[in-house]
Amino acid sequence: MKRLTVIGLVAAMAMAAGGCFGFETGRSGGSSWSGDSIYPDAPPPGERFGFTGEFAVRGGQLEGSLGPIEGFSAEAYEQTGFSEAGWSEVVLHAGTGYWVMTGLSVEGGLEHPALAPGARLEFPRDADLGLSIDVLGCSGPSRDVFDYDEHAQRVQVEVQEGAVPGERVLLFRAIFDDSGSPQVVEGSFGYVVPEAPPEAWGDGGGALELEQGTLRGSMGPIRDFSAAAYRYDGADYGTSANVILHAGTGYWVMAGLNIEGGFGHPDLRPGANLTFRDAERPWESGALFVSVVGCSGPSEGAFEFDDHANQVDVRIRDGATPTQRVMDFTLHFTNGQTVDGSFAYTAPDAR
Repeated sequence: MKRLTVIGLVAAMAMAAGGCFGFETGRSGGSSWSGDSIYPDAPPPGERFGFTGEFAVRGGQLEGSLGPIEGFSAEAYEQTGFSEAGWSEVVLHAGTGYWVMTGLSVEGGLEHPALAPGARLEFPRDADLGLSIDVLGCSGPSRDVFDYDEHAQRVQVEVQEGAVPGERVLLFRAIFDDSGSPQVVEGSFGYVVPEAPPEAWGDGGGALELEQGTLRGSMGPIRDFSAAAYRYDGADYGTSANVILHAGTGYWVMAGLNIEGGFGHPDLRPGANLTFRDAERPWESGALFVSVVGCSGPSEGAFEFDDHANQVDVRIRDGATPTQRVMDFTLHFTNGQTVDGSFAYTAPDAR
């Protein structure tokens, strides 16, 4: 997955924040910001932090006013985190009978040493300080119906220790002033700073050769399809891997897999039969987890369906050659639809 610069594969980021600071960990409230602005020095040229891949986010909350949706307070019903070296993003969706979404982008990454527990920082819009934080906020009557879509002019954050070892809680306050009438949204979420798994897993080599991809099943308005993939995108970084399959003629279906732990994870061996559920996502650093987003429509990029599978079943078997493996998977969506897929890839120890 790449940074959210346009509304697309996974709905665009939007995360506005309000006076969360000084409140109980994981809760937002109505206090005002009283901390000093702290701008850490930029990291040395070429220094990068952390890993690439999805990471677990929990306990997300949003409250405040954002465009036409005023005075809301809700727990996030969907929360996702993604990181690559030197950059992180957390997206929260909330609301019942309305929709608010916030996307918090961290240039420097949540792993940045300046974001240790106890940090209290403030960032103006488009700050370029080695570490900078930006919030995009969106709202409307229902998900992806955009009545409001703007960046915050100012963002304030505080980092606290979480409730479990290794967890942190980021509380943030985003001030939106694009219309001359300032609005504020408060938010918070818990996360574990992503770390690389044991070196024995290897670096994955980056490039990933894929073939024999197939998708079949029903996804949104595209029902009872069965097609070979016409395009593959994939990479394996050792700590995580990504595979995207596009298929269909006269229609479009896509499955985007994220494998936390990468294809070299010791649990992904021939004979493996695993099930991954969003509700049971592990917090442990280096834990294996597979998540998938599915999209479909009349043509590539014309989104009529865009949702995460809430359960992913994975099976690994030997491929046609000694160096090849095949991943078979079944996706279960909240609307009751399922999709079966498979693809062949070169085993990590053969690259």
